[in-house]
Amino acid sequence: MRKLFITIMAVATAVCTMAQDKKAEFNKKLVAAQTDEMAYRLNMTDAQKREFSGIYEQYCHEVLSAKIAMDAKKKELTDPIAQEKNRLEKQKKVLDIRIAYADRFGKVLSGEQLTRLYKEENQIQKRLKRELKQALNEQKAAKKQKK
Repeated sequence: MRKLFITIMAVATAVCTMAQDKKAEFNKKLVAAQTDEMAYRLNMTDAQKREFSGIYEQYCHEVLSAKIAMDAKKKELTDPIAQEKNRLEKQKKVLDIRIAYADRFGKVLSGEQLTRLYKEENQIQKRLKRELKQALNEQKAAKKQKK
């Protein structure tokens, strides 16, 4: 019985590790695509893109890590006021990261490009949220039709 339990735990751990690896790989590809998109939208030179890529990848990683941490905390909260405070704290953390990276981006980008960077990010986020919401609604509608 104990061997069976250990085997099940080993398999479960391996599956979880593979899922995390796939998620990490997906996030890496997403950040690379986002970096390319920003370089294109901001009309960067090749030299700018080379310098920008490393900084932007670090920035995206920090923003994503902050969001994941705050989302995990949100799942534990049941009080609506605490949930709202958590949402505001998440926005503040992301804003703090943006402020911290503004100088680093400013060494590579012009002032106009920096302003456009943040505007483009906001537009992309809004579009992704809208598309995700639409896809979820379509999935719900498909499930209702099957029933």
